[in-house]
Amino acid sequence: MFGYSKIKITIICFVIALGVFFALPNFLPKDMYRELPSSMRSWWKPVTLGLDLQGGSYLVMEVDTTTLVHEKLEGLADLTRAALREGKIRFAGLKVENNEMSVKVLNAAQLNDAREIIRKQESVGMDIEAEGTTLTVKYTEDALSQLKNQAVQQSLEIVRKRIDELGTKEPLIQQQGDDRIVIQLPGVQDPAEIKALMGKTAKMTFHLVDEETSPQLAQMGKLSADSMLMSGDDTGYIVLKRAVVVGGESLEDARGSYDEQGRPAVSFSFKSAGAKKFGNATRDNVGRRLAIVLDGKVISAPKINSPITGGKGIITGNFTVQTANDLALLLRSGALPAPLLVAEERVVGAGLGEDSIKAGTTVQETVRRTGKLKSYTAQRQVEYDSSALDRTVVNRSQIIEVLTRFKESIYRDLYPDREVSWESIPKTLIFAKDDNHATEIVEAVKEVFKTEFPDE
Repeated sequence: MFGYSKIKITIICFVIALGVFFALPNFLPKDMYRELPSSMRSWWKPVTLGLDLQGGSYLVMEVDTTTLVHEKLEGLADLTRAALREGKIRFAGLKVENNEMSVKVLNAAQLNDAREIIRKQESVGMDIEAEGTTLTVKYTEDALSQLKNQAVQQSLEIVRKRIDELGTKEPLIQQQGDDRIVIQLPGVQDPAEIKALMGKTAKMTFHLVDEETSPQLAQMGKLSADSMLMSGDDTGYIVLKRAVVVGGESLEDARGSYDEQGRPAVSFSFKSAGAKKFGNATRDNVGRRLAIVLDGKVISAPKINSPITGGKGIITGNFTVQTANDLALLLRSGALPAPLLVAEERVVGAGLGEDSIKAGTTVQETVRRTGKLKSYTAQRQVEYDSSALDRTVVNRSQIIEVLTRFKESIYRDLYPDREVSWESIPKTLIFAKDDNHATEIVEAVKEVFKTEFPDE
């Protein structure tokens, strides 16, 4: 008909048929699609719309590096305490404050020996300064940068595992800046569950209970350096030995289950090395209590009735089926190296994609309109300066809020021939596509509000 060869027509028909075939899952009823074999659903699946087209949740989580450094120094203090005692070095006042660890060596002749012992406890760089017989230890700038980078990378991996366990389709998880993680969840309109899961460090450790010190004595300050006072949901305050019998990093698996009374619980199993340590500890301490600590709280402290050599155990407590499954998920995915704090949160409507298409704004148009905004604000800066958010410091994540407050007046003067509609404002005036555009928009808002932006 058009002079095409049979081969070309065959290829065109094949490509069209292939396209129709792979598009079919989008039109099948959900019940019918779920009845297909899982092996087929693994590759023949509907197109998952992104955040801009179907809406969803947008979260920015910040790694709490201050807590990270403090916990690292606390761990170093525990190692230092044990090592100095083993080296028969007398000391006092071992403490961690303001991102530093300090210890007073009571015998000045042992100062250099104490310094070397401390240096051996940590593999990353440290500055050890002496003032009299007091040693002050802190991480070098390079070491701090290394610790923070490792924490962010570990957090990224663990966040991905936790999100994947929830079955969220096509999430976008990536690093932003030095210490932030962006999480985009298409189709998730209520991010409360995600925030709850991301906000838990899930650091689990096992400690022997200090049977010789009562919580009352500990609260009065009569507590040995080898012990610590902790609180729990059901146990009240309890005194534990600082030494970790076995940590959560030794876990191989964790699942929601039920105890002997049919109550929700969490079953867990250790890797071979962890199972051996756990078995030895329970064999050597039959009759004593072993506390399970999660994120700084005692979940339970059962009595060891007999050695547990199979590498398996069960955690009981006031669990519901949901909370037991959530805890199992957290333990399976691993503990975060530091807490994650919510730096930004918003729910994106499904109309964003339509607005972006209507706007049709190219990169060049973005720069042009941003420049127009800057030129416009230079003429009207006196009026805007008088109502500029009470001169509140604004960072980049608040650009949307800033522009929202003045959206109508800015829009009306920029586009006087159009009806004022927030939804129809090109989103490139708000969302920067890269650092250059972000800088342009930041500079524009700085002109409007006469305020300085903190570095990010």
